[in-house]
Amino acid sequence: MKSACEGALSLTGADGAAVELLDGAAIVCGGAAGLATPHLGLRLEASETLTGECFRTRRTIICGDSETDTRAHRAACRLVGARALILVPILHGGEMNGVLLVYSSTAHDFRGNEASLLVLLANTSTGIAVWDGDESATALLARADADMYTRKRFAGTAAR
Repeated sequence: MKSACEGALSLTGADGAAVELLDGAAIVCGGAAGLATPHLGLRLEASETLTGECFRTRRTIICGDSETDTRAHRAACRLVGARALILVPILHGGEMNGVLLVYSSTAHDFRGNEASLLVLLANTSTGIAVWDGDESATALLARADADMYTRKRFAGTAAR
């Protein structure tokens, strides 16, 4: 998941990126990069967050300014330094496995095709977020990082 977050940062120029998972009634930050890194493991009530809204609707959410968007959890956004956010559902085989999000510390900072790029990323490389449902976020993160290492190593071998 960390690799997916780093890819999201690279594609969008965002300040922070995360893969968030649903754990009962809570949202858990299962992967992070950039300004989001210190918040790995952060838990919030799903019903109070944009991520929860993304899980409920299974649609991409664009928030131009977390200070004025009534769907945003203002205190959480302030904590992580998020003003503008894009959230994309991670879907595989019709199942919702998580949410890939990026954020900027500047309101209305995303103006181009960032959401489209994130949809492509979430539906291809973040297939690493597919798991058996019994796997913890920690185990999933370890497996995802191992999978990315294996792919990079194999690609290097194949190129020789």
